This record gives sequence, C-alpha cells and structure tokens, in this order.
Amino acid sequence: MARVGAAGEDFGTPFACTLDYDLVWQARTAAWRISEPWIEEILSQGLGNLRGLTEEQRDRRAALGAHVLTFGAIVRQGISDHWPTKDIFGAESRKAPDQ
Repeated sequence: MARVGAAGEDFGTPFACTLDYDLVWQARTAAWRISEPWIEEILSQGLGNLRGLTEEQRDRRAALGAHVLTFGAIVRQGISDHWPTKDIFGAESRKAPDQ
C-alpha cells in the first residue's frame, strides 16, 4: 500500500467532493481504533507535550506518532488507492459498440 504524503506528492491542488455521512463516520471510527493504542502509549510514556522533551524523547514520540492515523489520512489513502483513473475511463471508450 502506498504511503500518503510521500515525497513529491502534490497537496497544493484543491480537491472537493461530497462524502456520505456513514462513510465519514466509519472512517473517523477506524482512525480512532487504529490510533488509540499508539496515543495511549505516547501518553503513558509522558511524551504527550513536546515542551521539555529531550531530542531522544522527541524521536521516540515521532516514531510512535507515525502510527497515529487521522481521518484526513484515511480519506487521502482511499482516494489515492481507489479513485477512478483515466485508464478506467479510457477502457470504457475502447469497449466494442455491442457491449
């Protein structure tokens, strides 16, 4: 699975779409379920507030935080992995007239 936010990825182009409420709710729930143990680990190690952390502690927090998944990350990943591409539309136009 490709990682969202990889180097060279363009997040500057505006994009708008309407998402079904149930889909949004499921994505938010998934983000919380995936992230909850990682957030708890960050907090249990006293790494919740960056202020006053040593460089080593910041690195540890960043490593744990890399596993935290936001709603936006789930949406970007879904769009990246499943959004129709020009190839799909091109395949439609290449169908035989009787199909």
